[in-house]
Amino acid sequence: MILLPIGHDDLSVRRLPWITIVIALLSVAVQVEGCVVDQRTSAQQEVAVESLQQLLMSVLLGCGDPSAGQDCPADIAEDPHKVIESLGEGTIGTPAQQARFRSLKDELARISAQHPIAQLGYRPRSDGLLAMLTYMFAHGGWMHLIGNMFFLYLAGTTIEDHWGRWRFLLLYLAGGIVAALAYRLMNPGSDVPLVGASGAIATAMGAFAVQFARTPIKFFYAIWFFVFRAGTFSAPAWVVLPLWLAQQLVSLSAEAADGIGYSAHVGGFLFGVAIAGGVRLLGWDKHFDEQVERAAGGWSEDPRYLEALAQRHANDYASALKTACILVRQSPDQTKAKELAFELACEVGDTGLIKKFAPTVLPRWAKDDPQRALSTYARWDSTFPPLDERLLLAVLTAAAKTRNIEVAQEIAGRFFREFSKSRSMPRVLWTMTELHADGGHLETATKFARWLVAEHPHDPFARQAQAWLNAHEAPSKAP
Repeated sequence: MILLPIGHDDLSVRRLPWITIVIALLSVAVQVEGCVVDQRTSAQQEVAVESLQQLLMSVLLGCGDPSAGQDCPADIAEDPHKVIESLGEGTIGTPAQQARFRSLKDELARISAQHPIAQLGYRPRSDGLLAMLTYMFAHGGWMHLIGNMFFLYLAGTTIEDHWGRWRFLLLYLAGGIVAALAYRLMNPGSDVPLVGASGAIATAMGAFAVQFARTPIKFFYAIWFFVFRAGTFSAPAWVVLPLWLAQQLVSLSAEAADGIGYSAHVGGFLFGVAIAGGVRLLGWDKHFDEQVERAAGGWSEDPRYLEALAQRHANDYASALKTACILVRQSPDQTKAKELAFELACEVGDTGLIKKFAPTVLPRWAKDDPQRALSTYARWDSTFPPLDERLLLAVLTAAAKTRNIEVAQEIAGRFFREFSKSRSMPRVLWTMTELHADGGHLETATKFARWLVAEHPHDPFARQAQAWLNAHEAPSKAP
């Protein structure tokens, strides 16, 4: 079975996530350097390994031959690892063989020391704070790197966008250090270098689990069981990420055998949860987000923005739209410019620009300013481009946040008519269940919950619906 996260609903960002990008570029650069070192030293390593194999063979052939002065116990002769250990200790082999072994061992160590893993990795037994920082940028191969960078993209870009670049960098580096300390706690005498960004990324995942607990995470799955089946499904972060943490905790006992730093993952994740929990408890998350918003869209002093507002105030919508579009081209990361351009495009009925800006602006309004999203939807008529599945979901989100059952019912009806086979249908049905339940319409909520369980029994939303049904139908079964 294959199960991979492929995205989530908070992936859109207001400005380029430069810290995430730089971390990824540094990690790629280190990996490329490792490939260069491997290529440069491969011939030397092959010669040294071949010489070592020949030496061990000659020692093995001499074992048990007292005339050669190489008598050794049978259990050592039958185990190559014991031969290597005993040869290094000088208990078997001739003095010349022992000296040759030490020379080849030193040569292989010199070659290995040139690789970034040896130079940047963290060894609990001997390394200090500097290695706790550098190990995050070295990886054990391209697949290790690609997997980590993908998870960094999923969690890191969102945290960076909402908390700010430098705060995210501090969280990332501090999380990596805490992850290394957790690994050291579990493996205090290890000389095996810890490498990889997964501990620091786990910190971002822990912060995401707290800050965006209700955000649906989308997964791709593929199953081979008599027949092949593949598809996607979504589950909220508060369900998915704790399950991932549980899997890491269960795997702790196999850390040494698997060669994976599960303890670093656990330490990093719990640190991220603790930091995000404190930030949210103190209300700093809103302050951080407002600062980023001002940095990304602070147009109060921009002359072109003021000009566009003045033109709009004078009902010169065409000129205002032209000015706003110039702003977007000059500063594509500025959300305020896109929002103004979208509003003006709606005013003049510019279908092309509505279609261009709606996928960015409307979902953002649905989360941050749901009433604004509903007002925009209220004026959506046949002259506007058709609302696609994503935009309908955005309006449904806005309706759910404002408890507007009437609009939600309308959106659900459109889904049933236009997107009945959509993979988002379980989410729509569960939203309707929650809305009607919160409004006290338990009979209608029960109908939606039963529909969800019957039509999509394997979806995570169906499990929530079944739990809700169990809780609300149980009293009716009592005598």
